[in-house]
Amino acid sequence: MVAFKIRFDPSAPSPGGDENSRGGYIEQVMEFGGPKPTIHFVILTADLDPEDMAACVTAKVPPGDLALVAFSVHAGGIDQVLIRRE
Repeated sequence: MVAFKIRFDPSAPSPGGDENSRGGYIEQVMEFGGPKPTIHFVILTADLDPEDMAACVTAKVPPGDLALVAFSVHAGGIDQVLIRRE
């Protein structure tokens, strides 16, 4: 899995010169390797659950501590991926 942290700067010009769009840039790139090739990948994010309850309950951590919970299904079982807000 590859994750990108993208920042948007409303005062920066857009690369295409469009006056209506905001300038943005990639601040950080991270790669997370799994132990085995993934068959299926499920991500729980705050977009679908604004209070992070489902993700935190599933991961068994206090609400608000996680940025993302994911499950990687592979031939040997299921791995849980936790990415904390910090």
